[in-house]
Amino acid sequence: MSASGCGHTPPPPQLIPVLPPADLMQPTSAPQWTPRTNKELLRWAIETDRALMQCNADKAAMQTYAESVQAEAEE
Repeated sequence: MSASGCGHTPPPPQLIPVLPPADLMQPTSAPQWTPRTNKELLRWAIETDRALMQCNADKAAMQTYAESVQAEAEE
């Protein structure tokens, strides 16, 4: 009787780097500073706030992605 399967050593695990999706790593453009009136200043402030919110949304999406990858790895 031969136990030929016992002498085989499995290959070492291969590490595959996991990176955030490319679209989440694109820079958020900042609104140009060009206001001359209070109305333009308000518009600029709203655009700046919108850009900041987009940056924070991207960071939150990357965090969610990282947590899901980590949960998969722990299973």
